[in-house]
Amino acid sequence: MILIICSSNDNGVVKVCKWLKYFGHNVTIISERNIVKYDFSDQKLTFYIDGSEYKNFKTGWIRNPHLTFDFGNVLVNKQIDKIAKNYINSELQKNQDFVFNYLKNNRNFLGTVYSLDINKLVLLESAIALGIKVPQYLITTSKYKLIEFKKKYDRVITKSIGWNINFSIGQKKYFGYTQLISDSFLKIIPIEFQQSFFQEYIKADFELRVVVLENKVFTMAYNKSLYEGKIDIRETDQKTEVFALQLPNKIELLLQKLMKVYNIDFCVFDILLKDSMFYLIDINPTGQFTGVSQNCNYNIELEIAKILIHRYETFSTKYA
Repeated sequence: MILIICSSNDNGVVKVCKWLKYFGHNVTIISERNIVKYDFSDQKLTFYIDGSEYKNFKTGWIRNPHLTFDFGNVLVNKQIDKIAKNYINSELQKNQDFVFNYLKNNRNFLGTVYSLDINKLVLLESAIALGIKVPQYLITTSKYKLIEFKKKYDRVITKSIGWNINFSIGQKKYFGYTQLISDSFLKIIPIEFQQSFFQEYIKADFELRVVVLENKVFTMAYNKSLYEGKIDIRETDQKTEVFALQLPNKIELLLQKLMKVYNIDFCVFDILLKDSMFYLIDINPTGQFTGVSQNCNYNIELEIAKILIHRYETFSTKYA
């Protein structure tokens, strides 16, 4: 049996599962909709998914590192209830971290053990240490330091350090897109503000979405000239012009080295290409890959299925 832990609405996983079933393999999926319990003893892990027992899995894929544990019934009084829930949440997070590390290290699972996206600030420093180019950036609470930074690099953007926020108020939707810092904006912001991230804006020729699966690299390029006036491609509804691109071998090797820093074997990178120079802007170990696969005819879903089958067939009987 092959186990996949993912989001319930992940179309990429659906296609991978179709290939696995085509090749005759049974697949069990755990999503956020399933209530999970587990037993662990003598180096053996048994899952109880919505009350059913699962233990005969050899390997799998941590596509989205999140489990919905049975929280239990905590009812004493409102004050104690809140304290107890916070404590239980902390305990369950430790349990989740243990389960994913066990699956990764002892069952040779594909994917990541990170419960959240990798910290962008740590990523940038790791990339620089490896010799990967990144746009210059500033982290500050000071309007004056931001003004000096903008004078130096002219065009400056701001974006989230962590996850991108989006919400609705009434009928209006708000999205946390990357934004250009304008002179008019600088005039109205306070002298001191919340700790924020700013980055040199690179007017790229192409924006690249790069999927790295073990030692295989799949790259799709967006023609940035079609998005004149848009800093963030997600802001436009117009049809995108994309094509497959082969990265230089040196860049591919650097991306793989960066993945080794975080012990991940599947990842999606966002890269800017300008004047034959490559600038890393983001990394996501749970990033979307279906667009790259479909638009460039890479069939990444089949490649993932082949890797899972290989890991299943070569799995050591030590933990079986």
